[in-house]
Amino acid sequence: MVGSLFRRQFTILCWKNWVVLSKHSLLNILRCLLLPIGYGVFLAVAQTFLVKPNNFGFASPISVYNFRDRFDGSLVLVWADGTNGAGIPSAQKIMARITSNFTQNQLQAVKQVATPADIPSQCPQNFNMFSQCFAGIAFNSLPMNATDTTPINYTIIADGGLAHINVYSHTSDFETRMLPLQWALDQAIIELKSGQGVPTPMEWPYNQETNQQQATNTRLSFIRGIRTLLVIALFICYIGIAYHLPGAFTNERANLLTSHMKAMGLLDTARIISWHISISLAYLPAWIVVSIVWHYRIFSGTNVGLVLIVHLLLGFSLASWSFFIAAPFGKSPQFAAVATTFLGIIFAILALTFSRASTAAATIFTLIFPPGYYVFAIRAICGWETHQIPTNILKPDPDNNLTLLPLIIAAIVDVFLWPYIGVLLERWLYDAKVPSAGFWSCCRRQKKADLPPHPDGVAISVKNLGKTFSPSIFHREKRP
Repeated sequence: MVGSLFRRQFTILCWKNWVVLSKHSLLNILRCLLLPIGYGVFLAVAQTFLVKPNNFGFASPISVYNFRDRFDGSLVLVWADGTNGAGIPSAQKIMARITSNFTQNQLQAVKQVATPADIPSQCPQNFNMFSQCFAGIAFNSLPMNATDTTPINYTIIADGGLAHINVYSHTSDFETRMLPLQWALDQAIIELKSGQGVPTPMEWPYNQETNQQQATNTRLSFIRGIRTLLVIALFICYIGIAYHLPGAFTNERANLLTSHMKAMGLLDTARIISWHISISLAYLPAWIVVSIVWHYRIFSGTNVGLVLIVHLLLGFSLASWSFFIAAPFGKSPQFAAVATTFLGIIFAILALTFSRASTAAATIFTLIFPPGYYVFAIRAICGWETHQIPTNILKPDPDNNLTLLPLIIAAIVDVFLWPYIGVLLERWLYDAKVPSAGFWSCCRRQKKADLPPHPDGVAISVKNLGKTFSPSIFHREKRP
């Protein structure tokens, strides 16, 4: 009989919840599906935003670019003579030879400073290690005469951020800046000393590192960032239900619908489970899509099924935990939503600071503060990923000694434990109680008392109904 009643109530409540969701279909599609997926995909590709990807390989040989064609005058070319004007050929003649065919705009971008030590101050670099200079040239020593065997010594100074490589399009920073400038200097020196022109040499770029190795290194670097800080960004992708569910759940109580339905015989189990399943199903497609995308883009060394389970448990445990957090805010749905979201993020950050937690401590933390589960679970997975070893849920990870299985079991317990605790808290806060009953009366099933016969001719008979008012702390009378 109770099972049949539960099924009827559960079915109609789920239908009711989905009718409410459909009344704001555009908003709910946006917050339950599109925003989580969009944010999750953004995090999946964020690793490529941190660095400009190179294109490694074995390219074809080409002639070194002409310096005059690569230097357009938008950046300054700074040079200094450290030989005091001596030398054959002199630094002044070498630079005059290089700039002989420059346009007026290019000539204005060539700047001489007093000493080589002045070049860095003329080219201050930003946080990305780029400056407003094309390069710097410091002439250190030159032969004094035709018989002098002193080697020609010059230094090319460039920005530290010039590290991009693309061997196939020949647009590497070294190919477009350093090599053309170096060849222009060598060509000018050779022609001034010999009086003869020389052909442009060929350059043949290649790398020992492959694009696949580069992608792996970038992914592992991103994973190390996730383990220490960025896990909170991943956690926020699933926090939507911790805002949505408490607001909708407590809105019914604020509008007196919950007390009205309970007076008509509503089962708490049907009410809680219907809310849990209805809202969780709305977010489920986004959770699945995001976790699969993260598997292929971030946690590729971990089984896709395990990544899916870890993230689904995050969503379900947050939904379950929100019932308990929202219970005290029966008159303020908005405050319930904000408080649950805020506390969820706070407890996740608190778990992040618990950096040396053992498996036992992490499991206990997860049972008491469910949002911390995801931080510990991802930390364990990252420990395996950084060593490029498939995640083993039965063994501690190599870096943090966290075993994943107890955390998963704790998260499963959270899914069922916290809605039950939330119901007990609701009963204690809002349900009518027998005057002699204490707090623990909400934890056991109430027995029907033997009531006297209903008086004839009386429509409603109320007995033992009262409310105790506690006086203000500023009131003289302290008795209730």
